[in-house]
Amino acid sequence: MASVVFLDEAGDLSLENIDKSFPLFTLMLFVADKEEYVSNIVPAVVRLKLNFWQHEGVVLHSRDIRRAHGDFI
Repeated sequence: MASVVFLDEAGDLSLENIDKSFPLFTLMLFVADKEEYVSNIVPAVVRLKLNFWQHEGVVLHSRDIRRAHGDFI
């Protein structure tokens, strides 16, 4: 079984200047079967983008979503 893997982090590693508005650090891992990813996940994300923004160039960046910035106003 071939897989695709995405690894991402969010937050701040600093323990000296903690951002009080987002005082955590996370590490996320997403693993999907390659065929499932190509056949179902990618088309679903494209549909989501086209339904909300009429183009698929939007980057779903959690910081922008949380702060209602850029395309998420």
